[in-house]
Amino acid sequence: PHVAILLSAAVMLVLTLTGTFASAATLSTIIRLATYAVTCAALPVLRRKSGSGQAVFVVPASEIISMVALILIVWLFSSSSWPEAYQALLAGAFGLFLYAAYATPKKKSN
Repeated sequence: PHVAILLSAAVMLVLTLTGTFASAATLSTIIRLATYAVTCAALPVLRRKSGSGQAVFVVPASEIISMVALILIVWLFSSSSWPEAYQALLAGAFGLFLYAAYATPKKKSN
């Protein structure tokens, strides 16, 4: 994980030196909400997936709770400005690019 830690630290240093604290906090919040939205959307799918075994714990009305959470997240996203959302999309796209670059199998050279 040292590469991810160093890269994250470098990106945060650039964002800190070029932007304001409020913009960095907003970007962090939007990205965390997007991550939480993916988790809430995956919960009902993973619970219904066959062959996944018995759940360790079950929350009553978990699907309703996840749907309400998704609705709240969409509401929170709608209150963000376009530049903030654009920055979050760029950061997410950059993260996906890095993930794809490291997730591809490396060819062994002989």
